[in-house]
Amino acid sequence: VMAGPTTTKGRFFGLLIGDGEESETFTKTCAVNSSVGLQMAKATSETITRDCADNDVVPWAIVDAVSKSASLSGEGVFDTASLAVLVPWFNGTVTKNVKLEIYATAADGSQGALFGTFAGAAQLTQFDVNAPDGERATASISLTFSGAVTWAAE
Repeated sequence: VMAGPTTTKGRFFGLLIGDGEESETFTKTCAVNSSVGLQMAKATSETITRDCADNDVVPWAIVDAVSKSASLSGEGVFDTASLAVLVPWFNGTVTKNVKLEIYATAADGSQGALFGTFAGAAQLTQFDVNAPDGERATASISLTFSGAVTWAAE
């Protein structure tokens, strides 16, 4: 019998933004309440090495890691209270510490225990609000991490 994967639901991801104080407090933002995406990339350089004994052999490429980067995007129904954090952050020049918490799905389908947390310092690089007439406004944000992104499993 094949064992199925352990899964979770999108609503069990939480984006928390630090306040920058010495004993930093993290607050979950409701601006990201329907979709979140974490993108991680690695830049590489490629070197072609020839077979010195036989130049007719098609060479293999050797790939070296050069750098890593990460970004985060999220969206949801617009939360006006989030403006107090997002607007000054976007207009400023400092990074903020952020955490992306991922919770397991309990057997009954509800939010279970904390599975793990991605964390790092980030710049708010994009903030969009879409407000069609007669509908609830939505918002989307993009963050670009500055430096390492860590993972801590619970």
